[in-house]
Amino acid sequence: MVNDENEAQASEAISAKDFPKRRWRNFLVDRQFQLKFSLYFIVSVLAVVGVMVAFIFSRLQDLRIVILQFYGEDSMLQSHLDGLIFEITLVSFLI
Repeated sequence: MVNDENEAQASEAISAKDFPKRRWRNFLVDRQFQLKFSLYFIVSVLAVVGVMVAFIFSRLQDLRIVILQFYGEDSMLQSHLDGLIFEITLVSFLI
């Protein structure tokens, strides 16, 4: 029983020596390629999200104009619509 425990501890110690612990300095294999690729990916994703948010915002502004033309120029309605447009744009940007 004691012999089994000693063997288990010895095998764990040997396996720990075989596989060194990952550190931040050796996390990236090819730093230049991986960082450049990550930067390209992040910039392209931000560009796509920016275009989508701009499209949503412009469509909401068009909808605001149509609603105000239908119901008239009411300041309370305008402020409510502006608040809703801001909230929808914010939510679409956060997604």
